[in-house]
Amino acid sequence: MPTLKAVEVIPVSLPLKEPYRIARALQERGEYVLFRLQTDEGQWGIGEAAPFEGESDETQADIVASARRHLVPAVLGMDVFDLEAIHDRMDQVLPAHLFAKAGIDLALHDLMGKLLGVPVYRLLGGRFRDRILLSGGPIGLLGSPMAAAEQAARLVAEGLSAIPTAGTRRRSGRCERPSGAMSSFVWTPTRRTPPTGPSRSSGGWSATSLS
Repeated sequence: MPTLKAVEVIPVSLPLKEPYRIARALQERGEYVLFRLQTDEGQWGIGEAAPFEGESDETQADIVASARRHLVPAVLGMDVFDLEAIHDRMDQVLPAHLFAKAGIDLALHDLMGKLLGVPVYRLLGGRFRDRILLSGGPIGLLGSPMAAAEQAARLVAEGLSAIPTAGTRRRSGRCERPSGAMSSFVWTPTRRTPPTGPSRSSGGWSATSLS
């Protein structure tokens, strides 16, 4: 069976199209880490770790250091398909550091899919549905409800079906806005015009429709 011969750990810094702000942090660049795993037979797989300052306990520098010093040396020479054994080995040499381990895990799944000639979803239990909701990532805190509504409307116009914002939670089948500095909104489109503001509901701020 193919074994791991080399693992490249590649830090990547990319400017965001728009800054992303939450209560505890402002992100203007994406500081990511790519993992490129290569087997003794020349096949390769790609994975990614995407920490976010203010939310994750690992920075890009932490991930690079922990991977290069501890995780990569521990897994070299192991069978690509021994996923549980690889995770056990990583846990033995370095507890926690889940972002770094996740990047390696993603690259292993990519590699296994290529070796078997199947999409990764077949390795994860098979296809459950034929279509999925196209959802945008959180748009963060934009200063006012209308600014967030206008941004959400632009994303819907680009074809997205739902746009969550930071600080929302789901309760009893609907999205609600918690109180405090972390609060914001979620819109699921059922109209084509943005809302004029959030709508009140008991126990919080309910989702307002967009399309």
